[in-house]
Amino acid sequence: MPKTCVLFIQGGGKGAHAEDAPLANSLKRALGPRYDVLFPRMPREADPNVEAWKEKISSALSRLSGMVILVAHSVGGSILLRYLSEEKVRKPIAGLFLLAAPSRDKEQWNFDDLELPGDVSEKLALIPRIVFYHCRDDDVVPFAHLALHGARIPRAVTRAVDSGGHQFGNDLTGVATDIQGNDAASSLDREQGPPSSPSMERKHMPAVARAEMLIRSPASAVFSALVRPASLKKFWLKQASAALSKGAKVDWEFRVPGATETVEVTRFVEGEAISFVWSGGKSVELRFRPVGRSSSVVEVRVRGSRGRGAVSEANLHDRGVCRGAVRPEEPSRDRPVRRNGSRQSRALCLCA
Repeated sequence: MPKTCVLFIQGGGKGAHAEDAPLANSLKRALGPRYDVLFPRMPREADPNVEAWKEKISSALSRLSGMVILVAHSVGGSILLRYLSEEKVRKPIAGLFLLAAPSRDKEQWNFDDLELPGDVSEKLALIPRIVFYHCRDDDVVPFAHLALHGARIPRAVTRAVDSGGHQFGNDLTGVATDIQGNDAASSLDREQGPPSSPSMERKHMPAVARAEMLIRSPASAVFSALVRPASLKKFWLKQASAALSKGAKVDWEFRVPGATETVEVTRFVEGEAISFVWSGGKSVELRFRPVGRSSSVVEVRVRGSRGRGAVSEANLHDRGVCRGAVRPEEPSRDRPVRRNGSRQSRALCLCA
């Protein structure tokens, strides 16, 4: 049986190829003999040039046969995204797995080299699986960039790893498991719960579904919008007996006919976190994290869920969840938000 080719693109910086070699070796060991992991040295690694790296990637792909799996670390992932979205790629790509890839964020990482086309998600439509990984304790590329990538490519899986730093503890066992696809959990959509250990081994994965979404409004405004009945009734609920507050027990009537729920708030930290329980023993936790001065990431964790549907995206009208509280996302070159020809904003919706 012919081996499956895996092309691993290194990160940038002086000595980056040597520093990323343990990552490539870890992946090779974990994948086993059925995979051939190629790890070319990129030109001018100390000062990466996008066009030169794209040419190198194209050259490496041209020498491979059959379906190819792409893996990239750090800035290598960002340049690989540019290559895939800007060039005509004739080689069939079986999967794209990106580790700690920086994204242009209009603030500290406001670099032209990180700019992606607005239709990047459509440009990658032929790649069946796209997975982004990022460690929460990454001290090189901000962890918030994971949500930025997830927002630009909504169908991609985003995996948050509790620890491991920028180099993932030199252990890519979990990435290998995703590539092999030998675990049922690896076929879930972006709701899939992330690993909880640096090694990302499935046996350590908690029974929790988790999703994150970037929202172009301050965390305080998003928190307020998800607490007040007046705003919840604009997109999710038909009726709510009261606002969410510490220790509150609230009756919800959903827009779906006959769907009702009683939620009991177990944790309430103003502007930061809300936790509640509802029927079936499910517990839901929402965390609100600022990103810069005018954006935020909402993280939702659902415990006791049976899989898909625990957390999903809802597309809202362009007024946001309430007038003036959560602004619609600004259409821009790097992140247009369109559906059925009209501009829309996104927020998180919990599905019973």
